[in-house]
Amino acid sequence: MDFLKELGGLGLELRFKRLTKALREEADRVYRHYGFDFQEKWCPVFLLLRKQGPLAITEISRKLGSSHASVLKITRPMNEAGLLVIHKDRLDGRKRLLKLTLKAEKLAPQLEELCQRLNDAQLALFRVAQCDVMPILDRVEAALEREDLSQRAIAGPESSVSSA
Repeated sequence: MDFLKELGGLGLELRFKRLTKALREEADRVYRHYGFDFQEKWCPVFLLLRKQGPLAITEISRKLGSSHASVLKITRPMNEAGLLVIHKDRLDGRKRLLKLTLKAEKLAPQLEELCQRLNDAQLALFRVAQCDVMPILDRVEAALEREDLSQRAIAGPESSVSSA
């Protein structure tokens, strides 16, 4: 860990992965504690389908900013756990629509409450670290939209400072 700190920005990816893994494992522990066969990584898809109803995989991918493959990797186990059903769109047979099952709808109030409690706990963790993480993530994502990392590295530090 000390070496990663020495690396500064070059260690960010590994540190973010480790932090994300720790948060996900802790959240999964909470779901298990309350007797749910549910994983933290399913939460965004679950809440999106709960809020917007049946959606195509491509729509889910677009709304979450994830790849089609990532959405499939999340939704297949959800399907196997009986939380969602995948069926062909009646209007466009090429599209596969994902819909929460009756089982998922019955569990939804408790799962939504747990998702909210986990959300609050995660944000509180960052507040304890004196970091309002959501606006920071928004600013970093916006800066990357203006100029991606490769452009910044190729152009040199002068470009990165002015574009941040």
